Amino acid sequence: MDIAAIDRMLYRPYRKLRYEIRCIASLHPLLYDRLARLKEGDADGPTRVTRHTGLVIEAFPRSGNTFAYFAFQSSQPECVRVAHHLHAPAQLVRAAHWGIPALLIVRDPLDAVCSFVQREPVVSLRQGLRSWIRFHRSLVRHRHHFVVATFDQAMTDFGSVMQRVNRRFATTFGVFEHDSGNTAACFRAIDERNTRLSGGVAPDESGVARPSAVRNAAKAVLKAALAVDALATLREEASCLYHDYAAQAGEDAGIAQTPGVDARR
Repeated sequence: MDIAAIDRMLYRPYRKLRYEIRCIASLHPLLYDRLARLKEGDADGPTRVTRHTGLVIEAFPRSGNTFAYFAFQSSQPECVRVAHHLHAPAQLVRAAHWGIPALLIVRDPLDAVCSFVQREPVVSLRQGLRSWIRFHRSLVRHRHHFVVATFDQAMTDFGSVMQRVNRRFATTFGVFEHDSGNTAACFRAIDERNTRLSGGVAPDESGVARPSAVRNAAKAVLKAALAVDALATLREEASCLYHDYAAQAGEDAGIAQTPGVDARR
């Protein structure tokens, strides 16, 4: 067997192991802070939380993080320091400890995992589902220190989400007007960034951070694969976690619409 064949044989196990190590590290703020420094660079790329951060926006991968970031920045009179896109619970734990305004976006686990595996095919469905559970389970005891929004809320009415952030943290962030023109502008900005990062070449549709008809067909196949009995226990745990967070998102929305209620509890 030649060297190239050995490299191909070892590539997938190596990537799976590297992903697993990163997921475990992302649970620990001090450890992950060291790793996060290596990912910073691009102006709109992953950014770690510091004491100078104005807002943290985080989520499991493929959960609306990119749209939320661009929608937020497009609504501000000047650029705000936002910690985002590290997909690390450590980001939100640090924000909770330092009292920094923070938003967690939560997507249905089956949709999030299928979309993530499409982008990262070296990650198995079981590994992706375990990672989704680990991410959200680690934040349960901190979750009342940040605003929770569902993926649907972020993608259809991000203005209301930011009103909740402002009410919870007594901030005055600009509020996104969620109409077709502003939404299209955000998707254009996302495509422009993706093209810039890919060296001027249109990015693969399997990885773009916006709706894609190309991914929808493949997602049905992956969802069927997730429905097997062997994954039933993981699906049930993920579903329970998701519904707990979604309920909090509903509670937050109710608070935001009730004048005179202190939403910083």
